[in-house]
Amino acid sequence: IHGIIVLTDAGAGLRPAPTPSVRTRRHGLPEIVRAFKSFSSRRLNAHFGTPGARLRQRNYYEHVIRTEDDLNRIRQYIYDNPLTWNTDEYNPNRRP
Repeated sequence: IHGIIVLTDAGAGLRPAPTPSVRTRRHGLPEIVRAFKSFSSRRLNAHFGTPGARLRQRNYYEHVIRTEDDLNRIRQYIYDNPLTWNTDEYNPNRRP
């Protein structure tokens, strides 16, 4: 799975923002990715009747997108990537 996660900071600049009556917890990228992988694996295993089956690679790759050109290049990579799955080294059924 490839994707772009947009993290925002709703800070108030130099002045602290008013404290909300309900405390919200900020989550870092590793927590977001871990939660997504865990949730989606449980749902997929439940759907396919394969409880506990390993569906994901252990790690993940992250890249901070800094420019519009970088964003467009990554979007194109995500769009084109499924076309190369037949020759991907991680595809157990790949064709050389």
